[in-house]
Amino acid sequence: KQKYLELINEKGKVYNLEFEFNFKNKKKCVGLLSAEYITIDNQPCILGIIHDITERKQFEEEIKAQNEEIIAQNEEYKQINKDLFDAKQRAEESDKLKTAFLQNISHEIRTPMNGIIGFTDLLLKPNISEDKKQKYIDIIHANCQGLLGIINDIIDISKIELGQVTIHPTEFNLNSLFDEIDQFFTPSARFRNLSLICKKSLNFNDSKIIADDSKIKQVLNNLINNALKFTRTGFVEFGYLINGSFIEFYVKDTGIGIPKDKFNHVFERFRQIENELKESRVGVGLGLPISKALVDIMEGQINVSSEINKGTTFYFTIPFKPCADLFPAQKIKVTGNVDFTGKTILIVEDDESNLMYLKELLSDTKADIIDTKNGKDAVYICKNNPNVDVVLLDIKLPDIDGFEATKEIRKFNKKIPIIAQTAYAFSVDKENAFAVGCDDYFPKPIDSELLFKKLEILFR
Repeated sequence: KQKYLELINEKGKVYNLEFEFNFKNKKKCVGLLSAEYITIDNQPCILGIIHDITERKQFEEEIKAQNEEIIAQNEEYKQINKDLFDAKQRAEESDKLKTAFLQNISHEIRTPMNGIIGFTDLLLKPNISEDKKQKYIDIIHANCQGLLGIINDIIDISKIELGQVTIHPTEFNLNSLFDEIDQFFTPSARFRNLSLICKKSLNFNDSKIIADDSKIKQVLNNLINNALKFTRTGFVEFGYLINGSFIEFYVKDTGIGIPKDKFNHVFERFRQIENELKESRVGVGLGLPISKALVDIMEGQINVSSEINKGTTFYFTIPFKPCADLFPAQKIKVTGNVDFTGKTILIVEDDESNLMYLKELLSDTKADIIDTKNGKDAVYICKNNPNVDVVLLDIKLPDIDGFEATKEIRKFNKKIPIIAQTAYAFSVDKENAFAVGCDDYFPKPIDSELLFKKLEILFR
């Protein structure tokens, strides 16, 4: 009240001054006060009129609240519409990318298949010279390897999408792994007139670590293969550095480079960065997305730096876990003429072509070969033929599978080496194989050199 009296004293009168007042029942109301000084019987008085506008104010507040709610809803609807539009754009882009991806897959599968079928037909022609025959066989082999790479990429990205990829740390020698990768890519680099440089930061004995060697190898293979594909002249260098508690791997090239505005796209699935090199259109564009997913699973990070026409460097990190008690890696070389005289090998394989392949592969080793097409016979042969030195056991068999057959064999023979082989090639199959008692595991198609290495170790 004092405030309003002071205001009236100051101005002499006020009109429609809004204020709150209380009734005797302590109910709060809102009123409009109009007041002025008047004289009655020569005495100054204040004449005041109050209009109760409580209901009007409540109505205004309700309208204001409704307007604010409408405005908030409109903003929400705007955001929803924007999100829907963005989602629609992403979906359309994803559809385009997937369509392009499927078209690319169709092309990439049909291309090697055309080479395989075409040159197989040529091999059937009479009177082919040995030189031509060898050339056709090399082409068929190269196309088969390319086709296998595409299939592996599709399987890998499918497993990643389903969350079925897990890490399996083992003890291994990192330098030995790098030597193996160097040996594998050297012919390809030499064919392209490029220098392949392999750099290792640790000496042999200090490079014993615990990690998932197969995934490290897969990431490096993808990165090196890309580097070779996009480099016309110069070199491709790969190596590793110890950076605190992490190992930093890198693959560096002097190739055509990647535009900076494409850095965020190189690891996206179903996307390929277009450039002028014909080789860039070879493949299905899954190598880098798979690599990123594998590095993420290994609790690492992958990045890229590049400069147009000067080169690109991909680098990724994983936790560094040294292993001091790892035995030195055995240096194994397959001798020119493998001799398994006196050894008996049992092949358990229900697929006729795979069985024929293994028998042909081992035919010059002078080993005695026994074969069967089902698991029950394999168990019977092992139980009644103590001369069997190793079992090459397919997992998928028509009666009892390879896992069950291994369990049965292990009930009476704990020592006989059993090498599982399967076309499934999922990590869970590898785990199950070792869990039931297998000594090793080979995904199909079987690498003949690795198989001979393993058999030489077992027969020593």
